[in-house]
Amino acid sequence: METVMKDNFKIDEEKISIFINAWITYGKGIVENFRQKSMFPIQVKDINWCLNVQSSSSAISKDARPIALLQLGLTGDETSTLTVEFDKKQLTDLYYNLEKIQTQLDALEAKM
Repeated sequence: METVMKDNFKIDEEKISIFINAWITYGKGIVENFRQKSMFPIQVKDINWCLNVQSSSSAISKDARPIALLQLGLTGDETSTLTVEFDKKQLTDLYYNLEKIQTQLDALEAKM
């Protein structure tokens, strides 16, 4: 860190020493504080879901498509609700993307 500060930012030795001592003393608390606070102004508070299947006559039953509805309770400056509709392919794609994200988070957590 000292070399980077000297080479890239052209900071003199005294200021580098002050910064390094402050980082050693307070760095862990600063990082922990950032971990506890979200960088995002809007967060998902809760999730509700339902499966919507329209019934029809036997002649048209082949056209019936199940639709999944996800209702996201959002918090931030104001509380709001977002409803998202998914067909089977979209819901499957969402599932696989969430699995990828979880795998990446698990790998990141293992490094810490």
